[in-house]
Amino acid sequence: LSGLRAATPVSGPLIEAFSGGAVATSFIGFVLSLTDFLGDAVTQPGSNDGVDRVVGAMAQRPPKAALYVGVLLPPFAFASVKPDVFLDALEYAGTYGAISLFGVLPAVLAWRQRYSTANGCAMASHNNHVEM
Repeated sequence: LSGLRAATPVSGPLIEAFSGGAVATSFIGFVLSLTDFLGDAVTQPGSNDGVDRVVGAMAQRPPKAALYVGVLLPPFAFASVKPDVFLDALEYAGTYGAISLFGVLPAVLAWRQRYSTANGCAMASHNNHVEM
């Protein structure tokens, strides 16, 4: 990556802009979805999809600012106390994610396909022919 950045004077800023845009859009999507989830989770019970059946008024949801604080403050506080934890988490997630994705999952899928039932008929292989 450093060789690509040094290739031309324009490539370095383009790579930085692309990387920043990728991180920013991912962060925006994460914050918006988690804020909406948190708002739904703490909405007062007795509402039907956020609308009260009796009066037709919106159910009581916390203010948006409180939801954003609830979403952004815990990770910020945790990252402030231990700033290198994100890289450690990426290392473990990459290692165990790759092992499970490329090592365990194909074997499980092959095993399941080999010994599964199709349309209620068990398929078993004996002496190079299939019995149904």
